[in-house]
Amino acid sequence: MKRLITGSCFFLLAIGVAAMASAVTIDPALQDALLNKQGEMIPVLMLFENSDGADAELILELQGKPSTKRRNAVIAALKKKALKVHRNSLDILLGPSRAGQAEKVTSLYFANAITFSGDQAVIEALALQTDAAVLTLDYEMTTDAVRPADDGRGSDGSEMEAKDGRANVWNVEWIGADDVWNDLGYTGAGVIVGHIDTGVWLTHSDLRERLWENPGEIPNNGIDDDNNGYIDDIYGWDFGDDDNNPNDDNGNGGHGTHTAGTAVGDGTGGTNTGVAPGATLIACKAMDSAGSATVATVWECQQYLVENGARVMTISMGVAGTVPNSLLRSERFNSNNIRMAGVLICNSAGNEHLAENPPVEVGMSSRCPAPWNSLDVPYSSTSGVMAIGGTGFMSDAIYSLSSQGPVTWNSPGHGILVDPWLDWPYQPGDGLIKPDVAAPGTNVNSTIRYGGYSGNTWSGTSMACPHAAGLAALMLEKNPSLSPAGLDSIMELSAVDLHAPGKDNLFGSGRIDAVAAVNMVP
Repeated sequence: MKRLITGSCFFLLAIGVAAMASAVTIDPALQDALLNKQGEMIPVLMLFENSDGADAELILELQGKPSTKRRNAVIAALKKKALKVHRNSLDILLGPSRAGQAEKVTSLYFANAITFSGDQAVIEALALQTDAAVLTLDYEMTTDAVRPADDGRGSDGSEMEAKDGRANVWNVEWIGADDVWNDLGYTGAGVIVGHIDTGVWLTHSDLRERLWENPGEIPNNGIDDDNNGYIDDIYGWDFGDDDNNPNDDNGNGGHGTHTAGTAVGDGTGGTNTGVAPGATLIACKAMDSAGSATVATVWECQQYLVENGARVMTISMGVAGTVPNSLLRSERFNSNNIRMAGVLICNSAGNEHLAENPPVEVGMSSRCPAPWNSLDVPYSSTSGVMAIGGTGFMSDAIYSLSSQGPVTWNSPGHGILVDPWLDWPYQPGDGLIKPDVAAPGTNVNSTIRYGGYSGNTWSGTSMACPHAAGLAALMLEKNPSLSPAGLDSIMELSAVDLHAPGKDNLFGSGRIDAVAAVNMVP
């Protein structure tokens, strides 16, 4: 089990700008929960309103540095400054007088937040502080996929001509990934891909050799050998159920096993499903066994992945619709810090085209600006997330449910821009173009639970997203020094332009092209 981190081991992010509020406030959604769930433990996020950037001196120092040094320096700087902002709140949550009032207290220093489950008494105690923070209900996240009821079990998944003695799924060939392996010699070897989803079927023939194994842990000895707060985290961690088994066991039908196969499946079972079949994957299970995940569990997964060396993340879930500015602010703090640590986030755009409208059609995380854009001031601000839209079955048509932009960084209808960036206004204003790129998202074949393949049955931007993460791994094998902005810029500039010339709110910069992207890598 995960060990409880207490006292001086807690470190949270806090860097620089004056806070917008003069005291802790309670979000209306949490106020409603306090009225309707009296006597219950409520999942809470405490979001602090401090700047997300590191000191200018640190940013200059990190330029051109190796990825490991960059990551370690960012983590150390964020931890060092975190305790100054969060000390008062942690004293309340962990104090002996509050025993039984708060549980699962976890530091999320990349997001500048604390997550916990608490009762009304401890929430009210936190609200009496003078710190600039918002207490909000932890938001549920959903996966972005449409799949058959039987998961497609029993299919051998073979429908394309074999080029290496095995069959390639159509979507791998559609983006040219197989030509990168065979003609250019890159498979993603040596690159760690972080995977946040419903888990991974750990014994699948095509995935078991691709799984990361924690070099700092001695398996199954019941000791936290690497002192990272997680006991026997050999392959990753189950943040949904808080244990060391990230196996794909929940009620979401093997969603995580499918996305993992598209990222790194190596074809051992006879079918090449992975864009980067030589890469290594860290399994972070964000959903519990009932299929429920929250923003906090995803943020904790991301923090774990950065700490353990992931260079790119694939995340196929999101929160659609209107969310409060406080949550948008912390989401962007989180993605900016992850970008600064040298890690690219690939996130599915969402499947909300028929359910929502711009500017809230794209999922919350994917609304963050990408690490790179070519626009002039004031529309040049960047962040850390590439949003991935979906294309059709053996075609470059749009996937019918793929969420479309533009998005904005204000409360729709209120004109209140999210500080401290105050960017991407919408009506008036053009908003921010999303998604950033697109990839195959219709009738995609990949690995499934219990072994085997789904056949051409699964659809959604969930299926599209790991294509982009796999491509990033191919690029990083060729040049490990690529930054998130470098990865993003090359993927966008090399993409097959679709729809209107230039970047648009349907396909972004276009459908990814693996050969063109890897050839463009310096």
